[in-house]
Amino acid sequence: MGYVKRKIFPNLMAEMTRTGISQEVLAEKIGISRVSLSYKMNGKTDFTLREMLETADTLGFNRLEIGYLFKKSN
Repeated sequence: MGYVKRKIFPNLMAEMTRTGISQEVLAEKIGISRVSLSYKMNGKTDFTLREMLETADTLGFNRLEIGYLFKKSN
């Protein structure tokens, strides 16, 4: 059976697609490398609170909505 890539943060991925923001652009806006962002989005490392807040700001969400953006898939 082949490896299936799991979406750890499906809401974050959906909002990035909806707003047209790539991983490269988001990483630059929150001050990390694209590789670091990829690791975080795949659950290999954790987002810091600062990164989560800046991501919400970048995607046009208020800070109370970070729970929605960073809800993990089952």
